[in-house]
Amino acid sequence: MPRKKAEESAKAQRDQLRDRLRALGCSIPQIAAEMGRRFNLRR
Repeated sequence: MPRKKAEESAKAQRDQLRDRLRALGCSIPQIAAEMGRRFNLRR
């Protein structure tokens, strides 16, 4: 089943954020906390 554009956009935003935080040297728990804060995700 093809994804909707909004889903692709949200995933692209999460991927970009993860990549930027990794480039800055953030740890996985730090990235998870920031993604949870920005995207209202559970950890």
